Parts: sequence; C-alpha cells; structure tokens
Amino acid sequence: MRDLQRLVHLARQVHERLVRPVSLSTSRKVADLDTGGTAWVAEAGVGVLAASTRVRPSQAVATARDMARTAWTYPSRLAWYDQAAGEIAELPAQATV
Repeated sequence: MRDLQRLVHLARQVHERLVRPVSLSTSRKVADLDTGGTAWVAEAGVGVLAASTRVRPSQAVATARDMARTAWTYPSRLAWYDQAAGEIAELPAQATV
C-alpha cells in the first residue's frame, strides 16, 4: 500500500458503515413492517493489514481476523500492524499517519 493515509481513511469508512444503526420492525403486522420498532447497532472491530502479494491469502485473512479481535480492546475499534513497534496496535489518529 503506497498511500497509508488512504488506507486509514478506508478503514474508518468501513467501521462507520458497519456500526450504523439499523431499525428493526418487531411487529407481526404487514402494514407495520416499514415502521421501525427497535434500533440495533453492531459492535465491530476492524483490522487493517497492508501485506505484499508474497503473503499467502489464508495467512493474511487470519492475521486481519486477529487484528479485528484485538481492535475490540481499543476505544476506536480499529487496529493495524505497527511496523515500527512490531506489534498490533490501535490505529493512530489520521493526522499522525
């Protein structure tokens, strides 16, 4: 990934879209299906992985899945592999990347 800032922006967009509230109808009446009765919001962690084409797809998916699980421990729910620290870390603010 040449443009890390763009990747960070994309990760934030993915997270925002995953956690948008969804209105669920709890009525059995067909006429009431369009009126939302219950709001539901997903909790999602997003792992950002920039990998070369030499990485096996199965390993990239497993690593991203691990990062998404780790992201749950951060307030932003966004994690990435910090090359400088050599570990999974919270995705920094956009201005610092």
